[in-house]
Amino acid sequence: TPSASPTSTPVPSPTASPTPVTPAPVAVSFSFRVAGFEPGAATLTSATKQSLARQAGKLSSAKRIVVTGFSEGPRVLKSDYALSLKRAKTIQAYLQRMLGTGVRITVATIQSTQVGSHYRAVQISVVH
Repeated sequence: TPSASPTSTPVPSPTASPTPVTPAPVAVSFSFRVAGFEPGAATLTSATKQSLARQAGKLSSAKRIVVTGFSEGPRVLKSDYALSLKRAKTIQAYLQRMLGTGVRITVATIQSTQVGSHYRAVQISVVH
């Protein structure tokens, strides 16, 4: 009778442990909103300027600031986009005058189809 050959079970070979990776330091960042724009307007109020002045210390040490303009409306229109961009650029120009050219400030826009003063705002995101 034919003899059955024994089935060998593979033996797992040891694998090297991965070398631990030390993550690079993460930049500290924060964001805040500046609200108070009148419907259809991009003019800075004295309250808005005071709010920005209170944040000046934190903003002056930033590597980069992104100013995002928001607008509101039941429909997203080209005029809404233009308004949110104008608001962001208004804040950008004000911050640039306040902080000088040592901080890179860029703009972006977000449009909402919801209505409310919450959406008549600019968000300022800071990267240290």
